[in-house]
Amino acid sequence: MGTRSHDSLPPAISHRIINNPSPPLSQPETVPGSSEPEDRAIIIRLGPSITPQQYGSSAWWPTAMTTQIREKLYRRIACDGYDFHLHWIIAFSLMDVFYTKRSKFKLKYKSCPIADFGLAHGKFRVMPQDRLAYVLPDGTARRSQDPNNHWWIYLTTMKGEELILDFGAYVWNLGTCVKPDPYDFKPLGMAPALFRNRELSKVPNIEEQFVERERFSVLKDPELQSVIHDFDTIWEGMPVCFEYATSKLKRELGAFEKEIIPEWIRSIFTNLGTSIYENEWKKWPTTTQICIEAD
Repeated sequence: MGTRSHDSLPPAISHRIINNPSPPLSQPETVPGSSEPEDRAIIIRLGPSITPQQYGSSAWWPTAMTTQIREKLYRRIACDGYDFHLHWIIAFSLMDVFYTKRSKFKLKYKSCPIADFGLAHGKFRVMPQDRLAYVLPDGTARRSQDPNNHWWIYLTTMKGEELILDFGAYVWNLGTCVKPDPYDFKPLGMAPALFRNRELSKVPNIEEQFVERERFSVLKDPELQSVIHDFDTIWEGMPVCFEYATSKLKRELGAFEKEIIPEWIRSIFTNLGTSIYENEWKKWPTTTQICIEAD
């Protein structure tokens, strides 16, 4: 979603990879400059910058063992960051489509209505071999997305059952994806997603995967409700959206963030709204097709 300018891209996309972080050849190392022995990751060493036409190509990573490995690493890096923005806007779109006066119906899990949903913030358990860190041409190191600062969507049913939707763990090599073909969301080629539902919650140790520190209801948030109900268009309420994001991130938004928030709201709201209001959802399969993308 959205076109990122050269300056907003992760440096590991806009520079050539000069080592070989291919699995299983590469092993986790302590991040250069770190004094913490547990601060370990797969190190990606970067050389000269490349042209946009070379992003993701063999010129970007000449030593990749296969095209499949190269393309997966490129997608992981491209997914780096912005997990708050993605989860927040998706949850916001659910409120807009399912919980306004024009809504045809509301969300359910199985037969039980959803009582609340919103953003959860905390830690995602990641092994060192699934973390990435980049050594820039000047020798400085930069870590990829911080698993201790992760965002996801929580949903609570009327019966108190807790569910999790996570679209931001692909950067850590979690290759669970939904096959997008039946949903016709072009040009989407893949949809990384983890849905911790009743069945997945029975998997041993799955409760340790997410460590929640705080949560914020999107459905019941008065500021976000005002954007939907009190403005003629959602664009008039964009300053409220910026204030909301600033308050949750506890920092000021950058220029690129102020570009992508309206763009992602437009894209996600439009896709979901069209699917529901024009009854395209009736063509969807009753069972979600899941695949695991291996290296």
